[in-house]
Amino acid sequence: MQESEKESNWLLRLLKYVKKGKGKIATSIIVGIIGIVSGLVPYYAVAQILVQVWNQNLSLGSLTLYCVLAGAGYLVKHIFHSISTLLSHDVAFEILKNLRLSIAEKLRKLPLGYVLEHSSGELKNILVDEVERLELPLAHIIPEFTSNVIAPICIFFYLCCLDWRMALASLLTFPIGGYCYYKMLSNYKEKYQKYSDADNRMNGTIVEYVNGIEVIRMFNQGERSFQKFSEAVISFRDYTLAWYRYNWPFTSAAFSIMPTVLVSVLPIGGYFCMIGSLSVDSYITSLILAMSLVGPISRITELIDNVSVLKQSEKKIFQVLTAQELPDTGQIRTLAGRQFEFRGVSFSYGGAEVLHNISFCTGPNQTTAFVGPSGSGKSTIARLMARFWDVGRGQVLMDGIDVREIPLDNLMQCISYVTQDNFLYNFSILENIRIGRPNATDEEVIEAAKQASCHEFILQLEKGYHTLAGEAGNRLSGGERQRIAIARAILKDAPIVILDEATAFTDPENEAHIQKSLRYLTKGKTLILIAHRLPTVIYADQIIVMNQGKVDSRGTHEELLQSSQLYRTMWNTYIQAIEWEAKEAVTC
Repeated sequence: MQESEKESNWLLRLLKYVKKGKGKIATSIIVGIIGIVSGLVPYYAVAQILVQVWNQNLSLGSLTLYCVLAGAGYLVKHIFHSISTLLSHDVAFEILKNLRLSIAEKLRKLPLGYVLEHSSGELKNILVDEVERLELPLAHIIPEFTSNVIAPICIFFYLCCLDWRMALASLLTFPIGGYCYYKMLSNYKEKYQKYSDADNRMNGTIVEYVNGIEVIRMFNQGERSFQKFSEAVISFRDYTLAWYRYNWPFTSAAFSIMPTVLVSVLPIGGYFCMIGSLSVDSYITSLILAMSLVGPISRITELIDNVSVLKQSEKKIFQVLTAQELPDTGQIRTLAGRQFEFRGVSFSYGGAEVLHNISFCTGPNQTTAFVGPSGSGKSTIARLMARFWDVGRGQVLMDGIDVREIPLDNLMQCISYVTQDNFLYNFSILENIRIGRPNATDEEVIEAAKQASCHEFILQLEKGYHTLAGEAGNRLSGGERQRIAIARAILKDAPIVILDEATAFTDPENEAHIQKSLRYLTKGKTLILIAHRLPTVIYADQIIVMNQGKVDSRGTHEELLQSSQLYRTMWNTYIQAIEWEAKEAVTC
């Protein structure tokens, strides 16, 4: 679809997210039109009263009739406006609900790379703030724009019947006001994008500041972190103010000039009256009806500005909703899930190639460990196995089948993936473990917890297994969260286990528990080990040494000590570090 087509279809794209109650849109428009037209009745009644006063033929009956008409019109206007607004808000909230659900579902289907390329603040801004910005425009644009456009059209045609010159006079302020609006909306996309970028930076900094508050206090970085936060907030304020100051003269002019049709109708009509080409009755009626245009035209100018905001928010939302998903068209569902093979795999991230022509094979029911310097591509290999991304060149195969030919759900059933930083939901401990196998009984969950060496500390919590883990598991220590994640993987009982530096940053006490739980987890399974500490890999069936995105060497621990200079250097560095720590302990 071309960009111009997307621009013109923005409303249709949003209305597709009205899953139920579509009839409310039409009802809201009809009711809104009735309300707006009813709001013109008081002006007509006042005009008729003034005409009869001028002609000195106003009777008590006529006065009563026109007053009742004015009151009824005013009452009907507000009742029908309230009904129209209620219906349109129902539709707007339905759209917002479905958009948020669709974005959340879309994020689940997108490659992990897409999520990693966008900060949590930016994604939160789209899911919460940009969607929320749609509510008021959506609730008012369709019914109010339609009804407020129809009211001036009705008045214009009535004035044409009364005197075509008065009808044209009522339009004279529109070109000036329209030009002001044109200037205000010029380069709107570019300015709104800068505003949105500043907003995203501020949101990202807020999330970072709140999530890192513990580290900030521990390392006395409060002033530095607050300065970064403060700079983001001030930058957002400065740009918002600059944009407002640029728009203010044009906005003020448009809002003040366009509705003031009296500026043209009053002198022009007065001149025609003076030369006798317009009756006083028509002049009075034209003035009163011209005054009735102020409300609808003012509202239209506000709605035009709302449309501009809505279109920019809609564009950012649909950039997520139309992003290319990870294809899930595989048909091969029966798998043993015993081994992986990489054939000539190259992979790029952020425009830079991070893996270069990688080839290897893991043995079934064996342990394959990946070691190497930071940034050498170890974790990327693990993520490609779990198909968080698709490879650029080459193939990743499970049991000889390209992972792209395997449905994602079936692929993930074969893999338990445990990282150094595992996420826990703010559910009970019991339900966090049960994620590994949703249909597991409480007894099976508790048994998995025992095997993961976390049963004892769970029982010491205030509500035991029913204790909430807190936001992102923040009520538990890092080691405790790790053991909960391992219990989850034990419960899943997948044939392939991927450990991505699972014990890299744990303390000795927790590491002992974790190592014990890992023995339960990996027994009789194919183990993929991304290692930070070399002692954890010395008994691996195969060790693959990575360096700068390439396979440097492979073999057992003893073989690599003989054949790989890089591995030997890493091992010697580890031995020296142990010896240094031992000397320090003796000295102390």
